[in-house]
Amino acid sequence: MRLLAPVALALCFCSFGCAGAGDAPPPSTPLPAAPSPPPSPKGLDPAAVSAVMASLRTEFRGCYDAAQARSFGLQGTIEMLLSIAASGDLRSAGGTVLAADSQLTGCIVAATMKAKFPAAEGPTRMTVPLRLPPE
Repeated sequence: MRLLAPVALALCFCSFGCAGAGDAPPPSTPLPAAPSPPPSPKGLDPAAVSAVMASLRTEFRGCYDAAQARSFGLQGTIEMLLSIAASGDLRSAGGTVLAADSQLTGCIVAATMKAKFPAAEGPTRMTVPLRLPPE
């Protein structure tokens, strides 16, 4: 009885593909290559974004002039972070706040939210610097 149990166990393992001594290993089948991911859609060209932002110069100047009345001598750069949908609609806009006048940044963000950008193949996230005073 004791001899049958190891033999039965060995037969069980061999039925799952054991190779005996001298048997060649089973041929390896290469795995199919994983499909490459689709190319990411192309967002807006920075020049197109700059052109739209330049078209808002009059609104930005109004924001700056109002801020000058509150805090004379404001200057610096506001970094605007824009998130633009492929349709050209502005999803969100935010800007760094100048310590002297946070209302200025709020006014510029509000003016930027009215902008309509050209459509693109995909969404765009971009940081655009706005120098103050606006030229």
